[in-house]
Amino acid sequence: AANIGRAQKRAFGCERAGLIVAGFEVNHCHIHVIPTNSIDDLSFANAGAHVDGQLLQGACEKIKGELIS
Repeated sequence: AANIGRAQKRAFGCERAGLIVAGFEVNHCHIHVIPTNSIDDLSFANAGAHVDGQLLQGACEKIKGELIS
């Protein structure tokens, strides 16, 4: 999670990477690492219900690029 958070900070120019450990929505525990500039960014109420696949792919490529460098 720390490596992903550092890569997100470099990729997106955010102040911090937030961490949420969840498990109620699904029957297993998982970790959300979220690029953030505000505590409001960590609220699931502010999460997009439907995100364009190409937008997600672009974000994925940015993070991967930072993990490799």
